[in-house]
Amino acid sequence: MGLDYIVKFKQEITYNNETSDEFSPYGRGLSQFIGNHLNGSESLLLKVEEATGVKLEYITEPNLYDFQVNELQLEYAKEEEKQRLIELQKQLDAESNIAWHAINEFAFKLSETITALTGPTEPGRIEYDRKWWSNYLENGEFIGDLNELFKLLSSAMKQKQEYFTYIIN
Repeated sequence: MGLDYIVKFKQEITYNNETSDEFSPYGRGLSQFIGNHLNGSESLLLKVEEATGVKLEYITEPNLYDFQVNELQLEYAKEEEKQRLIELQKQLDAESNIAWHAINEFAFKLSETITALTGPTEPGRIEYDRKWWSNYLENGEFIGDLNELFKLLSSAMKQKQEYFTYIIN
């Protein structure tokens, strides 16, 4: 079972009658799609880019999780190591502003991506390592997940949010 990539905002918003600063409106497929690409597994993202000519790597760029010390590592570290990790987290916190992406720019790219991928494409040109991926892409679930992400970001913009990132749950 993979990790869940959760959308995080700087302040709480209300979306689908829920108020929070963290949301995951899409299915596990999009989290796996992002995670496989970022973790060095066989990247379906690159295969889809190659087959469709649509750039997708930007979807993986919001990355606050790259600026966080693992909580379990910190919890079980001995005192000297714990102090080193605390100092590392302070340094990461100072650099973490690059992990936040402008919602309006990202949503614009996402809208263009959805439009491009709903046009005529050749999913048969993509070689899948699992049948599940074939179903995810060819049955419209991937586009559905992108649409859900777009709706969430659009709602956040209406609520005066300017930036978002992903965290791992």
